[in-house]
Amino acid sequence: RSAKVRIVASLKMLEASPLVPTVPDTIPLPMSRTDIADYLGLTIESVSRATRDLTNAGVIKFQGTRVVRVLNRQKFEELATVV
Repeated sequence: RSAKVRIVASLKMLEASPLVPTVPDTIPLPMSRTDIADYLGLTIESVSRATRDLTNAGVIKFQGTRVVRVLNRQKFEELATVV
């Protein structure tokens, strides 16, 4: 799977977690980009490039460094379910 798909899938898991309180379409990030890269087996550069691409495509938007807002739910769900 591509870096974008892996990132969206991990965001989807965070969003579904009962341990992480969320506001609709807002996902708190409990880890840094470096931690995300390590968790997903990617480089920090791949994570940065993929999140930039997702932001430029209007799928997500960062609110600070620890919160992601889903802007395009349909595209987000499509990416999250790519096998």
